[in-house]
Amino acid sequence: MNTDDYTIEYTPSSQRKTVRVTESDLFVRLEKNGKSYPIENISVGGISFLLETDAPPCRINDLLSLEILRANKQVAVKATIKCVHVSSSHIGGAFVSMTRKTESLLDTLILDIQKQQIVLKNKRKRHAIRKS
Repeated sequence: MNTDDYTIEYTPSSQRKTVRVTESDLFVRLEKNGKSYPIENISVGGISFLLETDAPPCRINDLLSLEILRANKQVAVKATIKCVHVSSSHIGGAFVSMTRKTESLLDTLILDIQKQQIVLKNKRKRHAIRKS
């Protein structure tokens, strides 16, 4: 899909099935250790979050229960991920066994972030046009 504001490409060889978003005030809090970590990116299919100095709290194929926080407010209750990528700097996981309510909250969160990003991009574009 291509518009003036953004381009999204899906190819048969791409593993990506959903659009990822990034926002600086998104965090996960792990049920396992109670710690919060900044989210690198999130989609309806999965999540990637950054580790700081901690050792990874999981291994590949482990299940982790977590909460998604936005500006320290709970957004989606007790989502579970299957760890698909684990390194010393971040964890990537696919959402599993989500309730309809959690899936709906996640969809709403991602759409809200996308809308905010499009509005900001349009404001910047208008501001750049006025300056020229």
